[in-house]
Amino acid sequence: MLVAVAYLFATVSTSFFLPIFGTIVIFFTGSASQEAYDYVHTENAASLPPLIKHAASSLYYILPNFSSFDLNVNAIYGVPLSPRGVLLTVIYSLVYTGLLLWGAVMIFSRREMK
Repeated sequence: MLVAVAYLFATVSTSFFLPIFGTIVIFFTGSASQEAYDYVHTENAASLPPLIKHAASSLYYILPNFSSFDLNVNAIYGVPLSPRGVLLTVIYSLVYTGLLLWGAVMIFSRREMK
């Protein structure tokens, strides 16, 4: 999924820096999106403006959620994996990667090659 993000950035940019640093930024924000979403929907965040809550929720649904691939809790505590959870994670990964690659193909097909 992260490679698909890099391909998407590479089709948009002619520079070397946007695909590299954009992919790194997407990785870090995608890794933290679950925690931000959970915090915004707690009682501790009741004082936040509604615009911030809606922006955090929107980014949660737009950015890739890499925390769904984190199996540290299962490995550390010996919690068995749920087959349904693994299947949903694989489907999420395939759909998200497909959408990113489709977007990269659409953008690349419209580029003018000199």
